[in-house]
Amino acid sequence: MSDTGRVPPPEARIAALIDDLEHGEAEWRMSAALALGRLGNAAVPGLIEVLRSGSAPARDAAGAAIGRIGRAARTVPQALLELLDDPADEVRAGAARAIGTIGATAVPQLTKMLGHERSEVRRVAAQALGCLARDAEPATAVLTSRLADTDLEVRQRAVWALGKIGAPAIDGLRGALGDADASVRVTAARSLGAIGERALPAEAELRRALGDGDARVQIHAAVALTTLGVDATAAVPVLADAIGDPDPEIRARAARALGRLGPASRAAASALLSALRDGVPEVRQAALEGAKKAYRDRMT
Repeated sequence: MSDTGRVPPPEARIAALIDDLEHGEAEWRMSAALALGRLGNAAVPGLIEVLRSGSAPARDAAGAAIGRIGRAARTVPQALLELLDDPADEVRAGAARAIGTIGATAVPQLTKMLGHERSEVRRVAAQALGCLARDAEPATAVLTSRLADTDLEVRQRAVWALGKIGAPAIDGLRGALGDADASVRVTAARSLGAIGERALPAEAELRRALGDGDARVQIHAAVALTTLGVDATAAVPVLADAIGDPDPEIRARAARALGRLGPASRAAASALLSALRDGVPEVRQAALEGAKKAYRDRMT
């Protein structure tokens, strides 16, 4: 009796599609990802292995397939959550992208996980919610409550997630500026700076942070103040000092922030001048732009 036309068992079909993900051309990978997404949870173990050890294109396709499965099931596969703690950066990034494609349907499950008795679970939940960014807004209140967690890493991930949510999470970020750990305060200040003028309710906390005992907190608070559209002259000394920071990203941020202050930044003229001679092109460019804004009225 001929086997022609016989449908292969699901396991064999999944294995063949996984092989297409790893070794096929771009069109095959896309087709395989769509097919695996339709197969549902049975395909998840194989897709997780691709996320762990596949090539970059294969990981992207596997993440898309898992995202499709998660959206259909309105949940995040546990195996995918566990990859957020993988030691390999590229694996964590692939898992984060996959969770991001699942979207808001994953938020209730992840929010519930924030209250788990094990800190490892709370960490993963906070990280995953951050990957969902604005879609995670319904979890804002519970994430804010995690800023009182006894586990530092939970607090670090919760404040990062609040920063990804943005303006709706301002109250939590304001509170995080008072955390006992400098890394949490740095993330809070940096996130408020990214929010910009909508973070104006945090002005008082950011001004207090200019006197923080940690220099990085001071710098990011100073940068954030310059985005609020208020008089941020008090930030000038901190930003001038930051021009000498060993980190070129910090030096460039400080130069750009001084530029936002306009003429008020002339008190940091010597710092801007030194930045114009910086060995890093990005810093020099930021300093040039800052100097132009500081002395614009003298150039017209």
